[in-house]
Amino acid sequence: MNEAPDTIDQRPWLIATDLDGTLLDDSYPNQEAAQAIDKIQRANPEVDVVLVSSKTLAEIAAIAELTERKPYLIFENGGGVAWPAGRFVSGGERRVADYEVVILGASYQTIVAALQQLRGMGFEFTGFADMSPREIADLTSLSLSNARLASQRICSEPLSWQGQAERLQVFGAALERLGFTLQRGGRFYHVTSGNDKIKALDFLRDKIRYETGTLMRLLACGDAPNDLAMLDKADHALVFPDRSGGYLREVQADVSHAPAAGPETWLTGVSELVDSTAPHTE
Repeated sequence: MNEAPDTIDQRPWLIATDLDGTLLDDSYPNQEAAQAIDKIQRANPEVDVVLVSSKTLAEIAAIAELTERKPYLIFENGGGVAWPAGRFVSGGERRVADYEVVILGASYQTIVAALQQLRGMGFEFTGFADMSPREIADLTSLSLSNARLASQRICSEPLSWQGQAERLQVFGAALERLGFTLQRGGRFYHVTSGNDKIKALDFLRDKIRYETGTLMRLLACGDAPNDLAMLDKADHALVFPDRSGGYLREVQADVSHAPAAGPETWLTGVSELVDSTAPHTE
């Protein structure tokens, strides 16, 4: 974490928030989440929001489309970054709907091929590539339409480990030898090509600074182990409880706790932090 300065830091906040278990609870309230984002940005026009998730671009964009001022998007655990078309002078590597997109990780086909190779070596797991949208919906409690969005993967693979617990570490090492990384999320393990949320955030903050001249402060919101890097690097972390009720980090000067996941508690926690750190004039 960055040390608290002696004087109020007047740089605007970039609010980087995880979705499942943080901005979203298990009811997946997309509309309410969009409304929470709108409220924080209406009250603080200088604030920007970036949705940072293991979800696909299609899933995150479905939430972003409900907002008044579209947020930045980091999808599939940092495998790619997207911003609204026209936000910056320069574009991305590709255009997807109304977003400019840069892919930071290996392709989905490359990852699935590596996993097939490891399955042939006796490792036991089930990935999204092995499941139909209906099976994904049944496993995750997503609606069928949202499960279809979750299956539109570009650069990572979620999987459910089915082997013996002691084999998981061996599996992770085998993935590393092939150039991939196994990250633990809130519900699944995620296979990526070494990209992560903080690397993608660094890319985005550099992009914003290059385009606007502003280095934004980072307020990170998350609950799961794959959020740790961005929580630890943030100027302030708002930590949400995991499914057992525990927290990844203890409360301290630059770490706060939210009592539960969901748009209402997210908005309350973020608003309090933004308001308490804003410069005040007489």
